Amino acid sequence: MDYKRRFLLGGSKQKVQQHQQYQMPELSRTLSASLTSSPMGTGVGIPGSCHPSASCTTTAVADIQQGISKYLDALNVFCKASAFLTDLFSSVFRNSHYSKAAMQLKDVQEHVMEAASRLTAAIKPEIAKMLMELSVGAANFKDQNDFSLQDVEVLGRCFVTVMQVHFQFLSQALQKVQPVAQNCLAEALAQAQERCVNSRSQSSDLGPLTELEEASRSWKGAAEATARLRERGRDGCLAGLQVQQLFCSNNTTIPEHQLKELNMKIDSALQVYKAALESLGHSEYALNAGFYLNPKAVEAALQGCCSEAEAQQAGRRQTTSQSIQCELPTIPVQIGSHFLKGVSFNESAAENLKLKTHTMLQLIKELLGQNGLTPRDESPVTEVLSQVCPSSWRGACKTAVQLLFAQAGLVVVDTAQIENKEAYAPHITLEGSKVVVQVPSTWWVYRQIFLRELITSCYFWL
Repeated sequence: MDYKRRFLLGGSKQKVQQHQQYQMPELSRTLSASLTSSPMGTGVGIPGSCHPSASCTTTAVADIQQGISKYLDALNVFCKASAFLTDLFSSVFRNSHYSKAAMQLKDVQEHVMEAASRLTAAIKPEIAKMLMELSVGAANFKDQNDFSLQDVEVLGRCFVTVMQVHFQFLSQALQKVQPVAQNCLAEALAQAQERCVNSRSQSSDLGPLTELEEASRSWKGAAEATARLRERGRDGCLAGLQVQQLFCSNNTTIPEHQLKELNMKIDSALQVYKAALESLGHSEYALNAGFYLNPKAVEAALQGCCSEAEAQQAGRRQTTSQSIQCELPTIPVQIGSHFLKGVSFNESAAENLKLKTHTMLQLIKELLGQNGLTPRDESPVTEVLSQVCPSSWRGACKTAVQLLFAQAGLVVVDTAQIENKEAYAPHITLEGSKVVVQVPSTWWVYRQIFLRELITSCYFWL
């Protein structure tokens, strides 16, 4: 059957936790206003507070002064280099399909650079004032006894200030850059897919692709489009699969240090997965069904997406001869202009099934009547109505969601429980000379270990 599967990635259900904001959102503005009498350039070091009789040998305090100055300078250098690079890209891509994304990133990077420059210019004299409060002993620090309680507090304020600057810079840069980066990645992905399709259509050496070849390529393309969700670790392995292999082995005792290492790998892999999922944005994917027509191709495409057993199962067609009698009466369905509910407490399943079958037959008669034909039997009715039964579509849907969003051993997919089933009722309509069946379903992507962590939800239409 020639029907398409279309997916929409919804928003993440688990929001990224925001660190507690320090009271510094207007730091650069307030400090620059109060310190205009002592401006300091980017390349100038923080004035020292060492006693005049101090030796030229470096001390811990002098190292701190120099370190803070180099750190603030590095922020500016980083931002200037980023702005310079994005400016180069925007000029190169001026007449290409990358021009819009490059210009957006350039504008954002210039904004971040200006904000960093104002912030560091205001912070340097403030740090210098703090260090001026150090005692002579602290300035000539040689051992811990040279520090007084006041000195510790002064350096503590320096430490907290630098930490706040670091956090504010990173968080604000992320807030500005992330939306643009997500849009750029989503647009680049869509353009890459379009170019891939165009290149295939232009290649005539092997002749036109068959429907099965096109479907097989769409499966592989779907997994490749979201390949960043299956990033391997430095050892070239998927962390989840390592855990599976460990617990499936005959070794009953696992050393505690090995468990801790695996836990760290899993936590790191989950963080990478979440970041990659967020970077996809609200993307839409389309791929063909018919996995059972080429079991080897779908099994190969699912590598890294699920276990080997699941990959092999995806290529087997589910045969459920009794699905209509058992499932259809319980399913609300829209057939043409008629909305038919699931079986109620005062209605028999047989009556509900008979009503839906009759309504479907009338829709097919309407289609055939437009072409001057009459139905010979009710086999088309059975064929179409079977498509709205979960036993018919759930396996194929799961395979499609796995191709896009799953990672073997780390996250698994499953259908979500929907309270308002009528809002997600299947639709059977006529479009020209075709009968179109749409079956919406909602899927969760879960952390595999104990299924504790809900990551995101995906929406599927048949």
